[in-house]
Amino acid sequence: MAEGKTAASLIQTLASSTPESLEDDFKARQHAQSIARKLVEALGDPYQAATEIAFSPLLPMAARIAIDLNLFALIANAGAPIETEALANKSGGDGLLIERLLRTLASIGYVGEEGIGEWTATPLTNAMATEGLAAGHRYEWDFVIHSVVKAPKYLRETGHQTPVDPMNGLSQYGHNTRLSCFNYLQSIPSLYSDFNTFMNQWLGSREDWTTWFPTQKLIDGSKSDTTLLIDIGGGKGQDLEVLRARHPDCGKLVLQELPQVLQGMTTNELDPSIERMEHDFFTEQPVKGARA
Repeated sequence: MAEGKTAASLIQTLASSTPESLEDDFKARQHAQSIARKLVEALGDPYQAATEIAFSPLLPMAARIAIDLNLFALIANAGAPIETEALANKSGGDGLLIERLLRTLASIGYVGEEGIGEWTATPLTNAMATEGLAAGHRYEWDFVIHSVVKAPKYLRETGHQTPVDPMNGLSQYGHNTRLSCFNYLQSIPSLYSDFNTFMNQWLGSREDWTTWFPTQKLIDGSKSDTTLLIDIGGGKGQDLEVLRARHPDCGKLVLQELPQVLQGMTTNELDPSIERMEHDFFTEQPVKGARA
């Protein structure tokens, strides 16, 4: 009974949201999402939820294979429901395999199932059809998941101690290498390219951090002769760019990245007032006295 009362209360809270706030207010959308997740928990069966976790690795697996077959792009670009047979002809994949993959993905809204063997695009389909997210799923499955799937065995062998050696952790164990994470990525050009593509799109698609963080408090009281902000591992400096755009006279900004990342940037990719500095965050921070 308690769960029913909780669910009813959460429904009332969601119902109080206005269409305008959910359309224009980032924090209001975040709050509504949080309430919606709690509502699903209140209405769900805990044993069913726990069982779903056991099967959840099958979902990114299906997405990863669908990306190899270019299924998301084929469905998104079709402009109308497309049949399994047509997808098989265009992708070169087996029709039965494709249907099983898409039924799995339809269960979580990654594609729409119009009828038996007919598929249509959803907002998630359109997102997955972008190269940035395709690259992200390739990187996550081929590198990250391949590492963490061996975490239980790794931790049993190490007595369940927290990994502290960046040269002897899950990535090295999972991929049978003694290279650091970034050096290993760089040793496989396609994987490193996917990583950079994903990071750049993910950073670029996020809500501008200066819209929700009180940046003026960061600037107030800062000294002009010291560094205001260091973005460690900041990609191509997107976050520093938006801060400079909002506060043109905010002070010294520093982008710290690996040499390979900085060397891959063009001269015009970053405001010249932002300093580029090679740095490995596993080593001591060379800039002292920065405000943040």
